[in-house]
Amino acid sequence: MKITYLHHSAFLIELKHHLLLFDWVNTPLCELPKDKPLYVFVSHHHEDHFHEAIFTLAKIHPDVHYLISDNVPCKDRKDVLVCACDQIYEVDDLQVKTIASTDEGVAFLVMCEQNIIYHAGDLNWWDWGEEDSEEEAQQMETAYRKAMKKLSRYQMDVAFLPVDPRLIKGFYKGVSCFMQYSDAKHIIPMHMWDQYDIVEKLCKRDEVKAYAKRIQKIRKDMETFTI
Repeated sequence: MKITYLHHSAFLIELKHHLLLFDWVNTPLCELPKDKPLYVFVSHHHEDHFHEAIFTLAKIHPDVHYLISDNVPCKDRKDVLVCACDQIYEVDDLQVKTIASTDEGVAFLVMCEQNIIYHAGDLNWWDWGEEDSEEEAQQMETAYRKAMKKLSRYQMDVAFLPVDPRLIKGFYKGVSCFMQYSDAKHIIPMHMWDQYDIVEKLCKRDEVKAYAKRIQKIRKDMETFTI
C-alpha cells in the first residue's frame, strides 16, 4: 500500500488495483495511474475537506467514482454516491461503511483488496478545554466512545486520525481513545494545520507510548511512504 500525504487531511492511497483519494482540496496532486479506478471520498463540506476541484478529476482520469457525505452540496450530480451516516455501501468491489462524525459529515471505513482503511474526516474527540461546559465535554466523550465502539470489531490496516494542535491539552485524546477500541496496524496523523511537531508530542504522551511505533511521522506535503 503506497500512501501520499497531500495536505491537511488529504491522502492518496494506491493499492494494486485501486486508487483511493480522501478529502482533497485542490492542493498539488501526484500522478494518478490511469489503469486503476479512482475513488474520491469527501467526509463533509468544510473547506479544509471539500473543494469543487474534485469534479475536474474526471477530465484527467478515465474512471472516477465519487463517494460524498450527504451534507456536501452536490446531490444533483449523477456521478456521485451520496453517503449518509451509519450506512454500508457496495461500490464495485469496495465495501464502504460510514460512521456519523462528532462534528460534521461522516468517517469512512473502506474494505478493499483485503485491506481495511479508516479515514476519520472530522470524527474526533474535540476537547476544547475551558471553552466547553461540563455537559458539552461529557456529551463529546460519550459520542466519540460510541463511534469507537462501532469500529472495535474491525482489524484496521491503517487509520487516518485527526491530531489537531488547536485543542492544546486535549490534542491526543482522539488517538488515545481510538486505540483503546481498535488495534490498528498503522496510524497516520492528519488535520495538523502544518504543525508537524505535534506528532512528536503525541508519541511522547504516556497515553500513547505503548503504540507510538505504529504512528507515521509526517513532515511535509507530498510525502510518500509504503506500508
